[in-house]
Amino acid sequence: MLFIYHPLHVILHNISAKSYTLTSKNYSMADIHTDYLIIGGGIAGTTAAETIREHDGEGLIAILTKEDQVLYSRVMLPEYIEGRIHRENVFLRTAEDYAKNRINLFVSDEAIVIDVVRKIVETQKGKIIYFKKLLLASGGTPKPWHVPGSDSLPIIRFQTINDADAFRKQISYAPLKEAVVVGGGFIGLEYINTLLPHGFTVHCFLQESGYWHPYMDETGSQFIERYLMERGVIFHHEREIISLAGNEDGTINVQARGEQAFITGLVAVGIGIMRDLTLFTGLGIEVNRGIKTNSYLEASVPDIWVAGDIAEYYDGILEKYMLIGNWNNAFMQGYVAGINMAASLTGTEKKKEFRHVASYAIDIQKMHVTFLGDIDDEAHEKEIITRTDDKTYYERFFIKNDFLTGAIMINKFEDKTVLERLIRDKVSVTPYRPYLTNPRASLKESIG
Repeated sequence: MLFIYHPLHVILHNISAKSYTLTSKNYSMADIHTDYLIIGGGIAGTTAAETIREHDGEGLIAILTKEDQVLYSRVMLPEYIEGRIHRENVFLRTAEDYAKNRINLFVSDEAIVIDVVRKIVETQKGKIIYFKKLLLASGGTPKPWHVPGSDSLPIIRFQTINDADAFRKQISYAPLKEAVVVGGGFIGLEYINTLLPHGFTVHCFLQESGYWHPYMDETGSQFIERYLMERGVIFHHEREIISLAGNEDGTINVQARGEQAFITGLVAVGIGIMRDLTLFTGLGIEVNRGIKTNSYLEASVPDIWVAGDIAEYYDGILEKYMLIGNWNNAFMQGYVAGINMAASLTGTEKKKEFRHVASYAIDIQKMHVTFLGDIDDEAHEKEIITRTDDKTYYERFFIKNDFLTGAIMINKFEDKTVLERLIRDKVSVTPYRPYLTNPRASLKESIG
């Protein structure tokens, strides 16, 4: 029997204006046929689905997501945790939005088998979904943190809205205004940004010698750390937590290698994401750190596209494979993948190349940080120029073969547009080197 999962089968749990948790029936034995199947209901998958609908008014579209929620903004979760917005304001879509666009949403379910030859996906709940075009946009999950004693404690991880709910509760009921943050990246800064206004003293544990090392040099790391230390953050460099133990009053004993044990009220971990590629291995799909694609986001198997955190895509601007895990990049990839999937099925337009200079930014206690382009120099093949006045701003430029590939800006957001243009258009930096090295030069005015 052919069963088409109609959008109206997606219902609001308890029909509440403040709750967008979804439920769906378990049609375990039904075969479902769709033109476009999207695995992952985040920003990449949802944007792809809506873009497909804009370019194909008749095709059947389905999204399969592990979460029990409609699309919400992960970049707005810090504002929700800090109490600056209400929970309902985090949500970007309602069930009615999916119904309006005739997008079939399967929640609380995930793919367990993909047959790329027969074009079939089998789900954990027993659904058999036949597709013509497939998008893999399943994202990543927080890297495991294996420390003795941690499994029995409410360690804070930060990715989903459920994580944000738990974080809010722990802040409210913490038995001690002391917090431990593990990790020296954007998530670590989000934790710090959230905890400081609630009166916490924050201990930040880094395996490296400085924050964001090696992307930043010592000057850049000290710029960030000095600013945060003035606001109550204590940094523990090249220190590893080796055990945790809970106390009856809810506090946690923390033991770090080379340090005396101390007591904290909560522990938050942000050490990056992992991409589970097990499901895609052995299918003929090329995988490496992520699922590899060309510059059109096409996988190595026909009729399969990849977008979001899991996509290791070929960047035609930088002429290398990139693996980027941020919201803006996922949105842009979802848009391009949607265009290309619709173009492949309908044949009515040309496919589009993904050309985008990745960027990620955060405001931390009124200090603005932006990462732009490719700032990785693991192979030590780039020239790096740093400029700063040591007090108000810091910039670092990554140059390869006389072309700018990436930049770090602290309190210099006004330079983003001009630096982005230099990267995107592959403009030689030779005429502009005097400005890149002059701490008093305005790049916006000098380069334009």
